[in-house]
Amino acid sequence: MNRNALAIVAIAVFIAFGLISPVSAFYFEFDYFETDMLTYEVGETIHMVAKVTADFSEDGWCYVSFAIVTDFGPVFDDDYFIPPSPDTRILLSSYIIQPEHTFPGVNGTSGFVIFNVEAFDGYSQGASEIIGINITRGPLTAYALEPLSVPYGTDKSFSLRIVSAHNSNITLSNSPVSIDIYNADSELVVHSNDTTDNNGEVTVNWNSSLGPPGDYNLTVSCNGTDAFHPLSESLTLTVQPPESSLIATSYSDSVHCQLHDGSHVNLADLRVKHLNHLSEPINDSIVRWNTEFANGNMTSLGNGTYSSTIAFAVDPGLYRVNVTATNPSYQVATTSVLIAAIQRDVIVNVESAQPAICGQSITIEIIVTDQAANTTISAIPLSVSLTIGNSTEIITQGATNESGCFRHSFLIPETSWGMGVISVQTNETTHYVQMHYQEPLIVSFIPEVTHEILFPSALGYETAVLLHLTDPLDADVGSISVELFNSTGYVLATGTSDMIGLILLQWYTTPGTQVGLANYSLVILDEPSKHVCETTLLLEFMTYYPLTFSSVHTIWDAVRGQTTTVSFLIESEWAFQQTIGIALLDSEHQLSTTEIILTDTTVNFTFTIAHNVILGMHTITVSINNTKYIAIGPFDFELIVYGTMDADIVIMEAFYGETIAMSLDVHDDNGSIPSSINVSVFVDNSGDPFFVWMNLSPSLLGSIPLPLWINPGVHNITLEVSSPWLETTNRFLDILIWMRTNLTLTISVGERRQDGQSSVEPFGIQTEAIAAAISSGSIMRPPPILLRDTTPTDSPTARDTSPANCPKLSSGTSNRSTVWANSLISLSGNGQRVRSLRDLIELALVPVAMTSSTDLEVQPNETTPHSASEGPATTTSARRSRFS
Repeated sequence: MNRNALAIVAIAVFIAFGLISPVSAFYFEFDYFETDMLTYEVGETIHMVAKVTADFSEDGWCYVSFAIVTDFGPVFDDDYFIPPSPDTRILLSSYIIQPEHTFPGVNGTSGFVIFNVEAFDGYSQGASEIIGINITRGPLTAYALEPLSVPYGTDKSFSLRIVSAHNSNITLSNSPVSIDIYNADSELVVHSNDTTDNNGEVTVNWNSSLGPPGDYNLTVSCNGTDAFHPLSESLTLTVQPPESSLIATSYSDSVHCQLHDGSHVNLADLRVKHLNHLSEPINDSIVRWNTEFANGNMTSLGNGTYSSTIAFAVDPGLYRVNVTATNPSYQVATTSVLIAAIQRDVIVNVESAQPAICGQSITIEIIVTDQAANTTISAIPLSVSLTIGNSTEIITQGATNESGCFRHSFLIPETSWGMGVISVQTNETTHYVQMHYQEPLIVSFIPEVTHEILFPSALGYETAVLLHLTDPLDADVGSISVELFNSTGYVLATGTSDMIGLILLQWYTTPGTQVGLANYSLVILDEPSKHVCETTLLLEFMTYYPLTFSSVHTIWDAVRGQTTTVSFLIESEWAFQQTIGIALLDSEHQLSTTEIILTDTTVNFTFTIAHNVILGMHTITVSINNTKYIAIGPFDFELIVYGTMDADIVIMEAFYGETIAMSLDVHDDNGSIPSSINVSVFVDNSGDPFFVWMNLSPSLLGSIPLPLWINPGVHNITLEVSSPWLETTNRFLDILIWMRTNLTLTISVGERRQDGQSSVEPFGIQTEAIAAAISSGSIMRPPPILLRDTTPTDSPTARDTSPANCPKLSSGTSNRSTVWANSLISLSGNGQRVRSLRDLIELALVPVAMTSSTDLEVQPNETTPHSASEGPATTTSARRSRFS
């Protein structure tokens, strides 16, 4: 920016003297004032700049102003006060030259740009500068308010605006304008004169009959004014061919992407229809499609329809297919569709070669194939789980091999069966979706079978076998059917387990059955409701020749220390007179023997019974020592072993109408004492005992009461002594039964002899006289019982209540009350009061001597109250309020 050297510069400085002297802070300096140019056209902008330094006190001020003066006089004023600052400031302003502010005409005109500054701070300083400028007419331009394009065969109006070439906001208003339209051969097709409105706009009308499609030259012209130069500007008006439309009538909105190896590509179908502005089909168009990966032409199917098949050899994604229809008689029509290349679907097939049985391994084979291409897929990651019921889950992971196959063996736990599920989940890859597939699996179990032969297999007899079916958890399994086959495949028996898992199989063993060990097949039929799988178990049974046993007696007697012969017969129906070994054994293993006998003949066995053999009944079991023969029915007999006993009896006395006093001692032949004995007493030849003793001790002192019909004198008494499993022993005794009598002695008392010989005292008998009488036989000797001392030494009224016998009554002790004298213990603590001795005295049952009557009080522990903790200090503003 250069300052105009020819400008008239007038600087006036006014100094006003006041009452106050100037302050040193007041500073003012004006550097310069400039414009960007010296010659301007109407519509251009005058840019102004000034440089000023002004610093003053708060009581001062600085006023600046920019002004424009044209041939019309002042037309612009921009003024304002600036604040004080010690720094130099650049002041800016601008003005747009308006056509109504000047009439430059052909020769132009002049004007002035004025800057004025005035500062005051006790006194005033100021400056102003004026720059002279030239103003000329400005250029015009025309533009359309909308595209100058019209489809062929249609009428349309266009609006044009005439504006300053420097500023589009300045329009040529209310001025005449000429519009001329020429075709491609420069022939005038339209001429019109019009006047712009207040906004500088003018309207151009196009009629459909004015010309064919093509470009037309539209010329806008007007004469110059005092503010603007003349205008002649050309625009292009395009008459377009008729519009056409392209509609996608059908297309594949999605298609699977290519295979991971690119070996298979899916096709997307696309069909569009090309129509003119009257919605009529267009058949001779060129229709092309293009995408980011390919392009091609579409085939016309007639009636304006075009089709194509697009190969999507791409990875998954969303692809836009653009379609363009070109026809020389119509505008180009376009459309587009979005087609998604999606991940491919997979098919999972699960196969197993064997049934699923708990406790066994099951191998599953998983084949993963492409659903659309029906080809196997390799390297697909997957996870496989086997779930049984609600508790068992086995998981494994892997990937398909080059054949698209994945094999794995699961070991099914022994305690897991029921409904199961094989779950396969293929992982998502770039080209394939995630797939979750489930295959139901029934896991069965093989029942545990135990069998018991109730009736062995013997020729011509029924055979019975009891089966027990349990699951692997040892629980009974009911409602399961089984079949038993012999070695030739013939069904011997069938049955169904009951609610506790038992099955009784019975069949008749025909005489033609081979004797010996044979294999039988037990087939357990499947029962899906019980998760029991069909299985075959091998059972081995022996088939025997039957033997029957018969004995002359079912019970045989034997006495210890003696021999006994037992006779019996063993018969064989299907093998007559066979030599076999037999063993005889009792349950106590005291009687046993082994012999070789000939069947179908009576066999005699002699048993020597030792003294140590247990008394009582012995069951002798006869067993066959030959694997081809078996006993049918009872094959035993009873052998009762008895012992002998010896009874020592001593009769001590017997009195008529009273008792027989006796002692008894019994022992058996083994020297052992029986646990108890029974004694029956017979007199003379009577067949019935007159007295029976039951369950007596083998050694005792006792008495047998005598009935009155047994008279005194000598009698034959028989004592029959018996005991279980001992032979009865009889003892024959001759017993004298006495008659008990009373003897009264009368003794005469004579005078005392004078010769000094002794005489009977008044209250006694002389010993010599009694001895003489007895020796002379005048007093018979009484039975021994009379000589016994039968008078008790203690008085009948004696009681065991004397102090000697009852020391508790003579101990001299007595119950005496005592004074409760526990020491007084009290607890003290925070706030607790100890009861005073006076209080305790009032509660005592008896008076207690006290050493002091002063109350005792324990004060609480001292506590010091504490105030609550203060919170954080409040942070306030650095500028404190004057009112705070």
